[in-house]
Amino acid sequence: MNQQARTVFSVLLVAASMGAAGPASAGVSVSGSVTPAVADPGDPWDLGSNALVVGSALNAEEPMGEVIVSHQGTLISAGASVAAAAYSSGRVQVIGYGSRWINHGPLALGLRTGASGSLLVKRGAQVTTDDLVLGVRGYSAFGYVLVEGYDASLTSQTNAYIGRSEELSVLEIKQGGSFFSNNVFIATCQICQGDVNVTGSATRWVNAGEFVVGANGGARLRVEQGAQIFTANAQIETRPGGPYNFASSAIVRGWDATWTNEGLLRVGAAGYGELTVGAYGTLVTEETEIRSTYGHGFVWVNEPYASWRNSGDALCANVG
Repeated sequence: MNQQARTVFSVLLVAASMGAAGPASAGVSVSGSVTPAVADPGDPWDLGSNALVVGSALNAEEPMGEVIVSHQGTLISAGASVAAAAYSSGRVQVIGYGSRWINHGPLALGLRTGASGSLLVKRGAQVTTDDLVLGVRGYSAFGYVLVEGYDASLTSQTNAYIGRSEELSVLEIKQGGSFFSNNVFIATCQICQGDVNVTGSATRWVNAGEFVVGANGGARLRVEQGAQIFTANAQIETRPGGPYNFASSAIVRGWDATWTNEGLLRVGAAGYGELTVGAYGTLVTEETEIRSTYGHGFVWVNEPYASWRNSGDALCANVG
């Protein structure tokens, strides 16, 4: 991570933590399959050294597990699993200004075959975690995250893995929401799929470390309608040889939609990769390398008012 990216990330983390501070009232509720099992968790609900498990079973006695943090409530946990058992479902909602979830450890959504786990961060609420993992393992394990509304924010302080199973996992940042991340890997195995949508005025995603769209499998990134993302040394690629021949792609389109990348942007460096700058979209880069394998790396800038500003070198080469 370069020094400028470190500085930006540190400033944003401080700002996020200051915004999360505020008075708390009783605003944490649980239902269904939730561990630790408590009738009234109180507020703040501080689990100490215990992890939170939401949705560990699926049967008539234990329906979908759910935790809701609202009305300036606070949840503090040491790791969390949402939809932890096969074919289970779980959801955590953090809603409203002053509501916050601080997770000291990994947060995993959809851990086993057929599991479906989701996190909703809305209307000024704030969530901070270490690792973030969507769709952990097993066939059809699904993870979903939504960050929506002005001042709603999600911070992943270490690594974010979006799509680690065959089922398509989804991250959406919408309508003024923010995502602050360190390292991001979208679609991390040859059968994995990850889909990220960043859309709406004042919506932003700031990533300070590695940023890989299609770390192994098929990934899609959409930056649309006024949204902005900031990365350093980003990569768009899917390595060849997977069973489904996925291709990873990114698109920036719509009025004021902007992707700014410091350092080198690599497209298709070791496999298949496509980047499209659509109508009214803007791509800002320092250096770009389109090094496609067998001709499978592309950058398209061919729609009305599409803009690509590259301030350094641009290398285009075919390998194979």
